[in-house]
Amino acid sequence: MTSETREPRMTSAQRYWASMAAIVVVTILVAGLLGGTVSMLTGARAGRSSMWGGMVVALVMLAGWTLGTRVRDRKKLDLPLWQRLTEEQAATLKQYHQWSRTGNIDRDDDATQGASSRRSGGTGSGASHAAPSRKPSSQGAMSKRDRARAADVRRRRQNREGGSSH
Repeated sequence: MTSETREPRMTSAQRYWASMAAIVVVTILVAGLLGGTVSMLTGARAGRSSMWGGMVVALVMLAGWTLGTRVRDRKKLDLPLWQRLTEEQAATLKQYHQWSRTGNIDRDDDATQGASSRRSGGTGSGASHAAPSRKPSSQGAMSKRDRARAADVRRRRQNREGGSSH
C-alpha cells in the first residue's frame, strides 16, 4: 500500500476531541493523586479531608481548564494544537486573546502590527494560512454576536480616529 492511498489516522476534529478527552482524564487523575498525597502528608485523619489537599485539587483543575481553553482557542483559529507556533501564528493567537478579552485589537504593538493589518479579513493570518479556502467566508463563520461586536469596534475606532483631530 502506498502513502497516496492511505487516509490520515485521525482527522483534525478527531485529534481535537481526543486531546480534550485526554486533558480531562489526565486532569482528574493528577488532581486525585496529588490531592490525596497532600492530604496524607498533612496528616488528615481517616474520613476527613485536608484543606491543603482541596486546594491542590482546585489548582490542578484550574490548570486543566486553562490548558483545555488554550487548545480550544487554537482549534477555533485552525492553528496546530500541540506544535510550536510560528511568529505569525503566535501573533494571531495573541490578537484573538486580546479581542476576546477587550473587544478590540491594539495596533500599537510591534509584534502584532504586521498581522493586524491583514486581520481585517476576519479570522486572521494564521487561519487563512492554515485553510486558505476559508478566507472569503470568514465573516460568515463568525456568530451574529461576534459580527455585531466587530462592527461596533470598527465604528468606535472610526469615531476615535475621526474625532481625534479636534
